[in-house]
Amino acid sequence: MGLTTNAALNNIHFKEIQDSLAKDNIKISAEELLDLIVDFSLKNKQKLIETVRNRRKRSDDLLKEWLATPIDTERTDALSEHDLVM
Repeated sequence: MGLTTNAALNNIHFKEIQDSLAKDNIKISAEELLDLIVDFSLKNKQKLIETVRNRRKRSDDLLKEWLATPIDTERTDALSEHDLVM
C-alpha cells in the first residue's frame, strides 16, 4: 500500500472514531486523537502486543486452514490449449 492509500485509510479510521466519540458529546481533532492513541498504546503496551500477536496468530491459523483445505479441480493442459488457439 502506498503512502497515499495509508493516509486515506487512516483518515477514514480517525473519522469513524471521531464520529463515535461525537455521539457521546466528545469532539476531538485528529491530531489530539492521535496523541491520545499513542499515549494509550504506550501505557498499555503489553496488552497491545498481546492483541497484535493474537490477531496475527488467528490470521496465520486461517491461512493454514485455507491452505490445508483441498479443492476439487479438473486437470487441464492449459499450455496445449493455448497453443491450439494460437
